Amino acid sequence: MIAIHESDTELRGLFSGLNVVDRADESIVGAPPLNVIFAPLRDSECSHAMWANPCLLFVPARVYVAAIDTFNAIDPESATSAYENKNWFFDRNGVLVNGGDTSVVATQGIKPMLECMHAFHIFNIKKMLGSGSYWSGGQLDPVPFVVKAQERMLMDVDTEFDFELLDAYLSKKNITFDVLKGILSED
Repeated sequence: MIAIHESDTELRGLFSGLNVVDRADESIVGAPPLNVIFAPLRDSECSHAMWANPCLLFVPARVYVAAIDTFNAIDPESATSAYENKNWFFDRNGVLVNGGDTSVVATQGIKPMLECMHAFHIFNIKKMLGSGSYWSGGQLDPVPFVVKAQERMLMDVDTEFDFELLDAYLSKKNITFDVLKGILSED
């Protein structure tokens, strides 16, 4: 199921043949609650849904397929995409939470932390519509699905500046749309 606002006829045309449902006006302006954004899921026969971030252009389809396969195999309540980040992380009190030798500048010896990648979230539809949240935030809710992310997979294109960076990156690498499609379908 793909939810698209009724006024976006061009986008609807790209998904003809799939189950396209209407998104309400209030679901596309500002930052509405999740249960407003995902209201069309009320009619879904599925127990869970996957939200995929269209702004992460370089995450290949195989990542999403692997996440779905893993999710189905372990059957958690929810899941999200994460990647290992080797850096110094502090709690709100300024306490270093992941150790490491702070007498050196290098971070190679630091224990990596999992950082949310925001490539996808898998969630229980009924619970999300009721609570307005993807997950409870309790232990293993969500289960982090660790993606072996290349740096370009983390390029989140949201703002005009992000589009300018993407354009410069694609131009520098001589990446055309056809090449980009090939990158995204890599195994």
